[in-house]
Amino acid sequence: TPRGSALQIPQAANLIGECDRFLTHIRRAITNICQLPKCFYPSLNDDNNFEHLANHFEEIIGRDSEPIKFLRNNAKYVKLLIDLRNGLEHPSGNQTTVIENFRLLPDGKIQQPIWGLRNQSRTPVCQDMKDAVDFVMQLTEETLIYLVQENFRTDLPISQVIQEICSIDVTKP
Repeated sequence: TPRGSALQIPQAANLIGECDRFLTHIRRAITNICQLPKCFYPSLNDDNNFEHLANHFEEIIGRDSEPIKFLRNNAKYVKLLIDLRNGLEHPSGNQTTVIENFRLLPDGKIQQPIWGLRNQSRTPVCQDMKDAVDFVMQLTEETLIYLVQENFRTDLPISQVIQEICSIDVTKP
């Protein structure tokens, strides 16, 4: 820039509000995933907490079952997403979500918006949002597949499994 002029750094409008909305939707999606097992096992308690889901669910299908292993393997990333959301809505010490808009770095480059918990490294918001959507979609699909495998004969063609699923009366336990 010419001497004496200021460099205008772009800013994402309402970045914190948009991040909050995104994380709220992710939390709602995870809450819905937690409700899937109840569709197959009506005796399960309602669960909104992904970490608790595996504990309650293993009492029914066993600790070493594939669905339980799957839930436990994915719990860490789910917890990170929930912690980011909680850190915005209920900030407290290191459990506070920090969001930085575009900014000029000492080397003259412009840094894209980043976020993270106060005590952790920051990562790019845009890429994390994409990754979170992909993760939640895959988590939903795989959770449903595991539930179907646990509840239906696996020697049937998938079209017949789908017909069996569609014929279930979900209003009856």
